[in-house]
Amino acid sequence: MNSGMTANGEIATNPGSSPPASLRRIVLFGTFALLSSAGIVCWMGNVHRESHSGYLHSVNESITAGRQARITQLLVKPGQVVTPETPLLVLRDISLEASRINQQTTIAALEAELRQAQARASVEIADRKAKLEAELFETQLKLAGFEEKRFDQRLALFASENRVMVAEAEERLSEVQVASNGELALPFETLTLADVRQPKAKKRDFLFELQERETTRNKVETSEAQVTLCEERLAFLKKQLDGAPAQINEAFGVNVIQTRITAAQAALVQLDAQTPTLTLTATKHGTVGVFAKSTGEMVNSQEVIVELFDAEQPYVFAEIPTSKLAKFPAGTEVELLFPGPIARRGTISELPPQAASLPGPRERLAENCGLLRLHILPAGQIWPQVPFGTRVEVRSLRIATRTAPQKPEHTADE
Repeated sequence: MNSGMTANGEIATNPGSSPPASLRRIVLFGTFALLSSAGIVCWMGNVHRESHSGYLHSVNESITAGRQARITQLLVKPGQVVTPETPLLVLRDISLEASRINQQTTIAALEAELRQAQARASVEIADRKAKLEAELFETQLKLAGFEEKRFDQRLALFASENRVMVAEAEERLSEVQVASNGELALPFETLTLADVRQPKAKKRDFLFELQERETTRNKVETSEAQVTLCEERLAFLKKQLDGAPAQINEAFGVNVIQTRITAAQAALVQLDAQTPTLTLTATKHGTVGVFAKSTGEMVNSQEVIVELFDAEQPYVFAEIPTSKLAKFPAGTEVELLFPGPIARRGTISELPPQAASLPGPRERLAENCGLLRLHILPAGQIWPQVPFGTRVEVRSLRIATRTAPQKPEHTADE
């Protein structure tokens, strides 16, 4: 038995026996109360802490193609540390190939248009030349006739002038004979036709010769004018005949098309001089991130292919509602919980001048009024080496609202 009755009627206990049940209940309730108080204190402290999601990032360089191209070769691997001028990847400019094909198509179309214009111009030139040559031939015939006529009339004029001279000489000879017979007392120098007595037939012959000479002179002058006009017409027709091809080619746009072909060929030469492949290189030290595209895929001009991260300049960005801005002012330290979990600290370096709009119903917009992106820099211990883009929990520092109750001390009597 563990207990027994004494002489005074009291129950005696053995020293090695267990404590009574009432004492055990007191200890159990005390421990439970202590743990509950600690939990309440911890919960009340966490109530005043703000927690938001952030992402690890760093000062980086975005590598873009600058043109539409196809990736033909990747020269580095993700995570590799590179230096300036390190080749990263090789692109093939498909836009250059497309431009060359388009330029060649344009030249072929222009050459076909040129041949068509030249064919139409050739038909027109042949027709114009035939007409001009026919008129030229007729004009040459007329010129030959007028020259022949002019030659005959010049001979007639020469003969008429000779006859006038003979008639004039005969008339003067008859006047000299009259004066020698004493019929006139006037000196020889003052003789006139009215004073000379001669047969009427000779006078009529002399006048006739004079009229014939004047008529012949008029005919010669007319022939000369006709010949001059024919010669001028011939010169004009020959000029038209020589310039007809150039005029007709210009009218049909042959020269313009040839100029366009020359310009297109020069552009094609420039395209051929360009290198169809392009090697993108790094401009500074950094760690290669994950490639957004793989070999054989197409990229646009402004599409980011890969990023180079500077591991020595990490930061965390987190987006918070503007309604929580008072709890995250610039310069405030925050707690960062990295995967592991590993707790570190950071400092809010700057706040953006503008908040981004929140998508969703108007009630949400009215409540939060948008998002602010916090820029958090390292503070305290060095941050762990985790991949960039890792989710990091951003917490405000713990604020204690009350002092945790002290554990009661048990006396020796208890």
